[in-house]
Parts: sequence; C-alpha cells; structure tokens
Amino acid sequence: MSNPKKISKKYAFSLKEGAYIASGCLEMDEHGQMKSIFEGHVPNIAERELFLMKIKEARADQRNCSIFKNKEKYVIFLSTIN
Repeated sequence: MSNPKKISKKYAFSLKEGAYIASGCLEMDEHGQMKSIFEGHVPNIAERELFLMKIKEARADQRNCSIFKNKEKYVIFLSTIN
C-alpha cells in the first residue's frame, strides 16, 4: 500500500497500469461491511480519461486514495480495519 495521496488527473495518469486504487473515503455496503467509495484496477493509458470520469462520478476525486499492488492486497488491508 502506498502513502495516501489525493486523486487528481495528474496522479491518475501517473499510476502504474494494473495497480489497484481505493479511495480513503469509506461507506457501508448492504452487508454492513466498509468499502471504498471508489476502487478498481488502473487501466492502460488510453482508458485513463474514462477511469478519471468514474472516479469523479463516485465523488472520489481530490480525496485521499491508496494504491495496492493488486486487489488481493487491498482485501487483506480491508480485513485489518473491519
């Protein structure tokens, strides 16, 4: 996991393809589990504008996020905070 940084266009375009990004803003899902308001794999550079639009739609832009090597590392991290 990386040190939390704000999700900006510049930062979104600098991320390594295939990494897993998770917003630091959490919400409770229908099962009572905490989850990020936005999470997903970083796509290739050609798809970053759409990726950034999805981040904005989730209202996760300009909020802290963490970067994980893969989704499994994120799931392990979540299990430590739930």
